[in-house]
Amino acid sequence: MLSSHGWENPGYYYNANYNPSAGNGSGNSSPNYSSNSKSTPYYLNIPVHIGYKFSAGRNVSLFVNAGPYISIGLFGKATETIFPDEGAVTTRTAANNVFSDKMLNRFDWGLGFRAGIEIVRHVQLSIGYDWGMKNINKNGVDCKNRTFVVSCAYMF
Repeated sequence: MLSSHGWENPGYYYNANYNPSAGNGSGNSSPNYSSNSKSTPYYLNIPVHIGYKFSAGRNVSLFVNAGPYISIGLFGKATETIFPDEGAVTTRTAANNVFSDKMLNRFDWGLGFRAGIEIVRHVQLSIGYDWGMKNINKNGVDCKNRTFVVSCAYMF
């Protein structure tokens, strides 16, 4: 399953004139600004789930499944947007590939579950949740994937 685990970090406000060690303004003429980070990593997600399916009608079945998953990071981009109090908004690319640029770990693993409906033995609609167990951030900040899943499948 190809999945995107995109995230956006809301803006933090930075006061360029504040010097924390002095406890007051540093005299800098730099403007104050806020920053917003966004990333869209894509993974090949391989669930290894065990489930149960039961009939709910002639051509309709309900199913549930749960188990571990592993994910392999394929590609993804990260950007940062700066919103200064004065001047133009600037967007820069923080990483062209979040995995090869050493921003995120390429491998992830965790637990997941799904529940859904199967129609005429060919179409499946499901919802679920994946709970990542591994810290994927290489910069020391604890960051684990938590993903709400909506899927549609056609079985041949």
